[in-house]
Amino acid sequence: WVKNLRVRHEYWDGSRLSITGELLPSTHYTVAIAGLSDAYGGSLAKPVTLSVDTTPLPVSLSMPEGSLLLDSGTNRTVPVTTRNVKKIELSTWEIPEGDTSAFRHAVAQARLHQTPGEDPSRIIVSVQARHDALVRTDVDLASKLKPGRLYVVTARATETGWDAPDAVYESG
Repeated sequence: WVKNLRVRHEYWDGSRLSITGELLPSTHYTVAIAGLSDAYGGSLAKPVTLSVDTTPLPVSLSMPEGSLLLDSGTNRTVPVTTRNVKKIELSTWEIPEGDTSAFRHAVAQARLHQTPGEDPSRIIVSVQARHDALVRTDVDLASKLKPGRLYVVTARATETGWDAPDAVYESG
């Protein structure tokens, strides 16, 4: 069953049949077409059957942007949301205490997907991967970072699944 299924002729001469609807990702569909006739009265001798496989949803990875306080008592984790991802890499850069210009520079570099400083500390995290579904993973960074310090953290997918395509973002 396909929601909002539509079948129509396209082009001025009706030479193309278009089938559209709300197709689900990662789904195999079989379409059978029968009873069609052309303008001259000719019809299909037998039904035409074709198969369509839709692609998975694109890989997705997100985490909060801005300030996030971690402490050993109440908030030890950073939430990361993924789709069609099995492993992520978190890169962390420690910012010198009281150096606001270094902090601003590091954040600006991270937003441009550029390395904000020297070699980062890297943490590989396996996430609960689910096919075409958003999954939240709380990553415990408080146990891996020095308390009372300021860090810039970036994330990237290192292992994806189900042949999911990379997300494509329009420039500009």
